[in-house]
Amino acid sequence: MLIVWPALAPAQDVAIRPFNVVVKVHPYLYLEIGTPGAIVDQISFRVAGLPGTGPVRGESTGKYPVPVVGDGMLAAAGTVNLIADGSQPLTDGMGHQIPFSQISWQGSGDVPSGQYSGSPQQIILQRSAHKGRMKLNGAMAFFYNNTQFFPAGIYSGRVIYTLSAP
Repeated sequence: MLIVWPALAPAQDVAIRPFNVVVKVHPYLYLEIGTPGAIVDQISFRVAGLPGTGPVRGESTGKYPVPVVGDGMLAAAGTVNLIADGSQPLTDGMGHQIPFSQISWQGSGDVPSGQYSGSPQQIILQRSAHKGRMKLNGAMAFFYNNTQFFPAGIYSGRVIYTLSAP
């Protein structure tokens, strides 16, 4: 058996100096609308009544109401905007169109209720934020307004969302 002892060193003076540690977190934004994961939620409306009989609640292939989650580290204080582009109408592939202005939503949490305008730059949510961490948490339940007659069919379209911050 071999035992090794550390060599004893003569006593020394030790200087303690303060120092600063700086951790820089780069600004970022994260937005997820829909069921977490790689799928794109599809909302469908089963319209049984004639126009004017009231809104038709949507059904989702994922979670419903549709989750809206945002997170970010902001470099400066300013305004955070959630913008929707619903400028391209729903189409049935046979030349018929339904404008996105026929779709509305009921918001919850941080998301207010509203209706698509058909604009490429519609502000869905706008709020002041401080420098540092920003969180957004809510959901959207969608409705077909059912106020006009459109030919029967399967219509599809997509709304693109953008989260912007200073």
